[in-house]
Amino acid sequence: MVDLYREQATLLRAESKGTTTALVLEYGTSDAVGRVRVQVTHEVVIEDKFLRT
Repeated sequence: MVDLYREQATLLRAESKGTTTALVLEYGTSDAVGRVRVQVTHEVVIEDKFLRT
């Protein structure tokens, strides 16, 4: 079980490529954007990228 909370969330979507499925959450403010990707098949992988604009 994973419980993620991000302020300023703008998009939540499911992504499927071949046999891999992931949940993607994008978020942003006036000076920064970020993306969290949680892969949920074969193995659990959590990526969190945050960029200042």
